[in-house]
Amino acid sequence: MQYIDALDVYGHEKNCDLYIDPVVRVVRDSVAQLNPESETNPSEEDYDQCFYQAITDWGVLALTSRVSSALNRELEKKRVRHALENHDISNALLELESRASIASVHEILGEYRDKVVAILFPTSGQWRVQCIVDHFRFPEAWSNAEDGKIAEITGVPEAIFCHNSGHMIGASSRDGAIALFNKARALLLCEV
Repeated sequence: MQYIDALDVYGHEKNCDLYIDPVVRVVRDSVAQLNPESETNPSEEDYDQCFYQAITDWGVLALTSRVSSALNRELEKKRVRHALENHDISNALLELESRASIASVHEILGEYRDKVVAILFPTSGQWRVQCIVDHFRFPEAWSNAEDGKIAEITGVPEAIFCHNSGHMIGASSRDGAIALFNKARALLLCEV
């Protein structure tokens, strides 16, 4: 709290080492908004009261954010469990109802960890396939494709993009995304 108080008072000065921390800057600005108007000739006690109110408000916000993140992570894991129970993963592709963090996917995969190399999910009217293991990436020729050329290069008309790192592809349809995954997998198997 002393750091935040120092920022409230001295944050504009370069000698404050926490000045560049964006989280602390937001807290400092929150404190500043609650400071009493200078016209009213506030006492130090008024400033302290405003400071403690700002810290309380910020603590509630931070705690709410942490709880929300934890709940979202649990929902992700629930979706991954549901997908494992209800979808065929024999082709090494796990279909999800929506995107999930790779950490959530890995946490739930357990015994299936060696069988799944990518996840398939819808997003904003399109479909994505995202690699979840390091040894599987989409071909370099796909990731280096110029805008609008990915469909031509892959031979999949629904192809929209391939991320520069090769870890994700996008298609306008579910079938297109699966076709891209299967082509990439076949190419990878041919190289081995």
